[in-house]
Amino acid sequence: MNKELLGAVLLGVAIFTFRFIPNPDNFTPLLALTLGVGFLGRGNWYVFLIPVVAMLAADLNFGLYPGWAFTYIPLVAIAYLGTTSQPKFTRMAGLAFSASALFFIVSNFGVWMSSGMYPKTMEGLWTCYLAAVPFFHKTLAGTLVYTGLLFTTLYWALNYSRKRVMGQ
Repeated sequence: MNKELLGAVLLGVAIFTFRFIPNPDNFTPLLALTLGVGFLGRGNWYVFLIPVVAMLAADLNFGLYPGWAFTYIPLVAIAYLGTTSQPKFTRMAGLAFSASALFFIVSNFGVWMSSGMYPKTMEGLWTCYLAAVPFFHKTLAGTLVYTGLLFTTLYWALNYSRKRVMGQ
């Protein structure tokens, strides 16, 4: 197993594990870890599978909920975003924001479609999104913080391992 695949699998294990750790509402490493899987596995098919399998394995312990697919679909797109990433501050901040916005739009559309809490009208969809706004800043903050921590760690680890191999 190459080190990129091993790293991506370890991030998948972290996705699974963090589903069982209590956290402040929506302040989680999920989206950052998914970006990391994409970054480490760029060019490989498994980047799309690892986050979904990790979430599904965890959610099977809790029970699947209506609209669960709308939580998983954005993970595939976010993993793709990770494949385009470069460990530069402004690029990572933009990707963290994009990942959070994408997850917000798709997952809350799923709430509107599958929960029965909102009428299936444009007004109902708008009401659903408005009700979710107070959670978005926590998702964004968590994704920004964890993306910063993860990619700083990855940058350090990758550069340290290169220097070690080169004998520097």
